[in-house]
Amino acid sequence: MLSNSKVPKCVVLMASYNGIPFISEQIDSILSQAEVDVRLFVRDDGSSDGTRDLLQRYADEGSLTLLTGENLGPALGFLTLLRNAPEADYYAFSDQDDIWDSDKLITAIKQLKKQENLALYHCNSRLVDSAGNEMGRLTYGQQRCISYRDNDPLNQLCIGSPMGCTQVFDRRIWEVVCLHELPHPVIMHDKLIANLCVLLGYRIVFDASPHMGYRQHGRNVVGVSTDLPSKVIEKINSFCHPREITLAKQVTGLLSTYSDCILPPERALGELVSKMDASFMARCRVSFSSRLNFGSLQEDLFNRSLLLFGKR
Repeated sequence: MLSNSKVPKCVVLMASYNGIPFISEQIDSILSQAEVDVRLFVRDDGSSDGTRDLLQRYADEGSLTLLTGENLGPALGFLTLLRNAPEADYYAFSDQDDIWDSDKLITAIKQLKKQENLALYHCNSRLVDSAGNEMGRLTYGQQRCISYRDNDPLNQLCIGSPMGCTQVFDRRIWEVVCLHELPHPVIMHDKLIANLCVLLGYRIVFDASPHMGYRQHGRNVVGVSTDLPSKVIEKINSFCHPREITLAKQVTGLLSTYSDCILPPERALGELVSKMDASFMARCRVSFSSRLNFGSLQEDLFNRSLLLFGKR
């Protein structure tokens, strides 16, 4: 799409690794975005299946910018891309195996323009199978939609992070990330961007309507549990095998790295969350807070229990 001063510029960031079955369809859907000047930057993480050669052909045509390097994994791969991205109005993460609707980016941009304090958008998505056929359900059901619509900063820090492949954020977030070293540790790039947005005093807007197909196949880095047994196993694993990098650890890293950008109200909130690993009292204050909204009684009890027992 030709650049136009009235057309918003969006840099789309994709991390690829052995994506040959699906990546062409996703690239084409990104390049077909309506009403947006799209610049696609792809960092290949050492593919061995022909993905890099395919990306090089797109790059030779001028359709994307290709970066290569050592295998960093998804979190550091995306954040490295973001720090090396050029200046634009907006930024978006992309998985290599999804299918975007043509209005995905412009819908996000229109939402973000509605209020000055909105800096991060994310949306629902349709689940599709490996062939791209719709599976008849959305990634987020009614309960999660209710939770994501609650824009209280503590709620946004504690609920599950918006999926990176649906996120679109403005240049204010990019500028802060580029002006600082990367924090440590990092749960995932999308969780970091969402937490950082809250700590900087900005707000997150959620769109319950789907604007992409979220492909489910045997090689997803992060997939969606689609049946009851899988959902039960997922919840059991959350208790029995909690992640090594907790929310408290990541927020501690964010407070340290971006200290010059975080105002006192958000710092106080972040410091409370950062104490949750070591302080049962802090976990009580957070887990019993009326500010949390997980969308239903069942999800509320489960997620508050995770917070109380230090499993998140």
